[in-house]
Amino acid sequence: DTRLSGTEYAQLFRGTAYNARVAFTDIGIGSQGAQGMYSVPLPLNTAYFPWFYANGARVQSDSWGSMSSGTYSSSSQDIDQFVWDNPDFLPIFAAGNEGESNGVSSITTQG
Repeated sequence: DTRLSGTEYAQLFRGTAYNARVAFTDIGIGSQGAQGMYSVPLPLNTAYFPWFYANGARVQSDSWGSMSSGTYSSSSQDIDQFVWDNPDFLPIFAAGNEGESNGVSSITTQG
């Protein structure tokens, strides 16, 4: 019999990211909860990203807002430092949540 087993057949079509894993993290409402702000562990390069990296993440989607628009903050510095130290890691941030209503100023710090 030349038929493939279910496993053999599946391996023919497993795609390019067949070993990929997806993880979700709820950063939750922190001490600024009354304002609806999220609390992200700081500094990002030592208290946030290392856990994901140690668990195999190499691409991370972080889409939280920021009250500062377009400034190079300490969090921006933390992100740059972690990526510099771990060039195979790619954190992705939303460019902003306000769209055209705020123009260029809708692009928040990490974006």
